[in-house]
Amino acid sequence: MSEERELSPADIEVGGNWRARSARWGSQARQNTETLGDVDTEELGEKEGLPDSPRRDRTYRNVARRWRFSAWLRDPGR
Repeated sequence: MSEERELSPADIEVGGNWRARSARWGSQARQNTETLGDVDTEELGEKEGLPDSPRRDRTYRNVARRWRFSAWLRDPGR
């Protein structure tokens, strides 16, 4: 990450989070993030109380998930 980008807020930022006492997976989530154009991106994901790939039909207790996607539009004159 460039120093200039660290100092400037993202031009586009999308995020979400959830917390649950218990959660059960019926299937694996499909995740695909794609960007087009002249942008710098950063994607951050964090899990609490969950393995990287939760098993189907297993209940997990006291879990949380946070996700954020940030994009900085590049200056076309550079």
